[in-house]
Amino acid sequence: MGESHPLLTFFMDAADGCFPPVDGRLTVLPPLPGGLECSLAFTGHAVVATAMTDQAVCAQGPDGYGASLSPDFLRYLTGPKGWIGVTDATLTARGMGGPPRLTELADADDPRRAAGAEYRTPRRSGRQPGARTSTSR
Repeated sequence: MGESHPLLTFFMDAADGCFPPVDGRLTVLPPLPGGLECSLAFTGHAVVATAMTDQAVCAQGPDGYGASLSPDFLRYLTGPKGWIGVTDATLTARGMGGPPRLTELADADDPRRAAGAEYRTPRRSGRQPGARTSTSR
């Protein structure tokens, strides 16, 4: 397994209850594996993973108060041949130990699994017993 992307540190810190400062600022990181780029907003702080320079990103005026998720900035980030998926919430937490509580989904036709299969590795999906939604990791 290769070195982890620096964005993982933000997620792991959040799982521990340690968030970036509420300062309205922006952190620019390198693109994700496979050349994927993203804009992530914490309360009062934004993180953008991109191949663009810090100067090019900052010149567009994104900030930690919402401008990093504005339609104009996201269109700039994707460029003319890119695509914008969805604006979604990402929740993180540490495991509680013990056996897994999610039932592994073996159904390759599950719509959430299919939607993320192109971008997630490893591709494992689970569902809380009795739940109507699934999670992928």
